[in-house]
Amino acid sequence: MTEDFLGKPESVYGAAIHAGIFGTDAYLYDRQMFVDRVCGAWNTQINNYYSCPTEAHEDAAEALHELYVMYREFMSICPCGKKGAFSSMFVALAKGDLDKAFGEFGKAKWPIVTMLAEERERRRESTTASCS
Repeated sequence: MTEDFLGKPESVYGAAIHAGIFGTDAYLYDRQMFVDRVCGAWNTQINNYYSCPTEAHEDAAEALHELYVMYREFMSICPCGKKGAFSSMFVALAKGDLDKAFGEFGKAKWPIVTMLAEERERRRESTTASCS
C-alpha cells in the first residue's frame, strides 16, 4: 500500500477489512463508532504518514457503513459453508471500489437466498406431508 493510495478516501475500505471490522456486529447500530473505528484502522496502517483522516476519508467510512450493516445482517442467517462466497466483495473493497463491492455482495447473496428459500420450502412441504 502506498502513501499515495492512503491519501485517497477510498483507502479506508481496505483498512476496515484488515482490521477485522467486518467480522463483528459491534457497529451495527452506531454509525459514528463505526466511522471512528474505520478511520482509526486507516490511521494506524503501516506506511501511513498522514496525521489524521480528512473529511473525505470520514465520508468514505460513513458510506461503507451501509454495506457493513447489510453484510453483518446477512451473515446472521448465512450458512457457515457459504460465507466464502463474499471474497469478491472484499477484493473490490481492498481496491477501493465501493460500488463494485455492493454489486459483488448482491451476486454472492442471491444464490444463497435462493438456496435458503428452497430449503425452507422443502421443510415446509415435508412438514405438511407428515401432517396429512
